[in-house]
Amino acid sequence: MDDFEQDSRSGYAYLGGYLEIDRRGVPRHRYHTEKSSGSDECRAALARVLRSERPLDRQLREMLADMLEPEERRESPWGSGKLTAGNRDRTRPRDAHANTHMAWFVWKRAREGVGTEGAIQEAMDTFGVSRERMYDLLKAHKPAFEAIEGRPMRRKGRG
Repeated sequence: MDDFEQDSRSGYAYLGGYLEIDRRGVPRHRYHTEKSSGSDECRAALARVLRSERPLDRQLREMLADMLEPEERRESPWGSGKLTAGNRDRTRPRDAHANTHMAWFVWKRAREGVGTEGAIQEAMDTFGVSRERMYDLLKAHKPAFEAIEGRPMRRKGRG
């Protein structure tokens, strides 16, 4: 069994639970408790499967769909779990849209020829954020922008 297949099995265990034999020898359906090492390992494995280039198998696709349904499907063989979206941190949540907007502003202005430093300064003046914050945002978003645009960010004085 290769790593992808092992990761897929861990994804099944996370989404559909697993069987545990109790002290009387009776199989019981269980789920990993949230934030446990088993849960974290299975979630990481499932993320690797979803990010891989290999196609998602039908069972994982059905398990994910069942967990996202607003109403439980009684005919589902995968149990009655559900996935919900929420903030990872209880403090002020990261605003991905604002961060992407500010990073894109810098990217676009640098591509227009004002240079990275000039674009950063414009962003600082426009959005009221620190130089360090803008460089951090640009660094985080640059690989995605380069992949989307298909070319690296233009440097001042270069075409």
